[in-house]
Amino acid sequence: MRKAVCVILKNSEGKILAVSRKDNPNLFGLVGGKVDDADNSLEDAIIRETLEETNLNIFNIKLLDTREHGVSEETLYEQNCFIADWSGELLSQEELNEKGETGIVKWVDKNILENGFFGEYNKIIFDKFNI
Repeated sequence: MRKAVCVILKNSEGKILAVSRKDNPNLFGLVGGKVDDADNSLEDAIIRETLEETNLNIFNIKLLDTREHGVSEETLYEQNCFIADWSGELLSQEELNEKGETGIVKWVDKNILENGFFGEYNKIIFDKFNI
């Protein structure tokens, strides 16, 4: 089964870092993506994805949940959700675009993520872990 990773990063105001879909700048999801063959572990994958999408370094990484997620056999993934601490500065949108990352990265209230891409999944995780 294909594997994917996501991470919950919170700031001091209680907002969660989100990334928009490349094809829809108004639809936000958690930072993350697919696990590549080059990744040695799920933790390596979420470290790589976070750095690529946000320019942030993550540490104190803790796996919260692993579950199958998808609406059909073609979209089914083993989704692994982490929570972590972070350091660094977000790149500007222009700098992210230069790296080939076209999604918008911003801090949002959790309700945006509960109504965004994978909203049902996000709500389950937020409720289960009191995020």
